[in-house]
Amino acid sequence: MSLLQKVPKVTSIDYYFDIVSIPAWVLFERFSILKETHKEINFNFRPVHAGNLFTTIGVQVPYTTPNLKKNYFEEQRLFARLHGLNIRTDPVEQFWQRLWVENKALSSQKDLEEALNSSQICLDFDLNENSFSNDEWCNKLNENHREAVEAKFFGIPWTVLHFEKDLNSRKEFFGIDSWPLICQYLKIPQKLFGDVLLF
Repeated sequence: MSLLQKVPKVTSIDYYFDIVSIPAWVLFERFSILKETHKEINFNFRPVHAGNLFTTIGVQVPYTTPNLKKNYFEEQRLFARLHGLNIRTDPVEQFWQRLWVENKALSSQKDLEEALNSSQICLDFDLNENSFSNDEWCNKLNENHREAVEAKFFGIPWTVLHFEKDLNSRKEFFGIDSWPLICQYLKIPQKLFGDVLLF
C-alpha cells in the first residue's frame, strides 16, 4: 500500500489565485470543473492581488523593471505554447504601459474604459460604477490577502487541501506544477493542461 493510499479523504480545498496570472487561471479552470464533479469537496476560491502579495513580502512586481516585465511576458507566451493556449500579450502590454510607465490613473470607470479602449482589450460585460464602489469585494480581497500573508503564502497560485477526521491536517501546494501531486491526493487521474477546457 502506497503512502498516498493511507491519506484521509480531502474534504475542502482553499485556492488562492490572481485572475491575471495565466498559470493561476488554468488551475482555477481545473478546480472549477472538479467542483462540478466532486460535490463532496468544499471549494473555497480566494482571489488576491498578486502584486500586493509580492510587495508585502518584499518581492518586486513583474512590471516594475523593464527586465522583469520582458521576462514575465516571455514566460506567459512560453506557458501558452506548452499548454496549447492561444493568447496575445500585446494588448496587455499596452494596458500595463499606461499604468506602470506612463503612471496614468486607473481609479474610475472612465479611466478603465479609456485604458481598455486604447489597448484594444474587449470586454463582454458592461462596466458600471458599482464595480468601483463595491466595499464587500474590496473587503474580501483584503481578508484573503491577510490570510495569505499570515499563512506565509509567498505567491500564487497557492492550494491548500484539508482532510477529514483531522481539522488541523492540511497539505499546501505552490504553483501550477503541483497539479500531479494534487491529483494523487484527490485520487483522480491526472490530465495535461492543454486539454483544460475538455476535462
